[in-house]
Amino acid sequence: MHWVSTLQLMELPTELVLTMSLKLTLFATVLCLPTQFASAQQTEHGGHQWLSQAEGEVPSASTLQVKVEGGSIRLEGHSGDQISYLVRRPATAQALYRTMPEQPLFKIATYVRGTTSWLVARPKNDESSPSSMELVVRVPRKIQVVELHTSGGDVSVQGVSARLKVVTGGGHLQMDGVDGIVSAETGGQDIDVGTVGNDGRFRTGGGNISIATIKGDVDAFTGGGSISLGTGMRNAVLESSAGDVRVTFCGGQLKAQSGGGNLFLGDVEGPVDIRTSGGNLRLHSARGFVHAHTTAGNIELDDVPSADATAEVGSIMTKFKATNRREPTSSLETSIGDITVFLPPDLHLTVRARVDLGSGHSISSEVPGIRVQQDGDAGSGSVFALGELNGGGPVLRVHTGNGNIFFKQLER
Repeated sequence: MHWVSTLQLMELPTELVLTMSLKLTLFATVLCLPTQFASAQQTEHGGHQWLSQAEGEVPSASTLQVKVEGGSIRLEGHSGDQISYLVRRPATAQALYRTMPEQPLFKIATYVRGTTSWLVARPKNDESSPSSMELVVRVPRKIQVVELHTSGGDVSVQGVSARLKVVTGGGHLQMDGVDGIVSAETGGQDIDVGTVGNDGRFRTGGGNISIATIKGDVDAFTGGGSISLGTGMRNAVLESSAGDVRVTFCGGQLKAQSGGGNLFLGDVEGPVDIRTSGGNLRLHSARGFVHAHTTAGNIELDDVPSADATAEVGSIMTKFKATNRREPTSSLETSIGDITVFLPPDLHLTVRARVDLGSGHSISSEVPGIRVQQDGDAGSGSVFALGELNGGGPVLRVHTGNGNIFFKQLER
């Protein structure tokens, strides 16, 4: 091939210069085509491009064990019969424009022992970057048990029917469309759950836990983050060492506690046991007995049949509802703070109320049948209130050491 210098181009006719310039442009474009074509062959997922390094199938069995050193795992269910895998890593700018294939950076081992299939991925050498690897595993929906283990990467699960166990040393967990029982644990990051069709147990050392819908029992614990449950169809046990706990609906018994956060609870179809060491408690409704305790905070219970509520320092507001069954004894008590009680007109109840420090505090009632009296001289001693509503019934004890008590009538 002959090249023409810039000086020679200046000496040529204009028409010839333009023709040669066009040919050079076309030639440069052709040279770029292989590089652009190689870039287009990269796979895309979640807005990122990936370079595939290895793929294959795993011998089928009723149980699958997957172990990865450092990398992340993506588990997907499918309608086929085979277990397959794909190892990939994020595509860098240098890798995207590299035309020569790279050597695999990870060792893959697949085998069967008894009724268990194994898929193990390890870095090929010390220079590999295991944290940048993602192992994509596709399993048939007929598989019965899947266990995923990674020393620190993220785990994502989508559309799996099997009983599922997930353990990561510190990665983010995401799952949705899981029909089997779930056990998931991470050393410190968040757990995000869409829909689970069975029981679920979730643990994180310090991240948040968010569950949209779970059809079975749920047991969730975080060492420092918050917990959010949208719809739990059965019983729920939720515990945070320091964060808030939020529940929209619980179809069974609810037990929730926090070492220092607030509890915001919606509708509960069963009994409720809620506690916090330093926050507020709010409950929209419950069909069973409610036990509520806070060391320092306010308690608000709405539409409850009976309750035992204690605030060491804080106010209490409770709205009772009438039921067709005989309810147990209720108790509302705070050392420092006001107590407000709303009572429906058709409730059969025996009221016993007391304010220890009567000076500057009082008991007032809008409910007919509740009688208030002073113990000792006016302005000193304790204040009492007694009443038998609609002929009496289960006892309601209301007590504050230093505060006021208000009885208010609920409309029908």
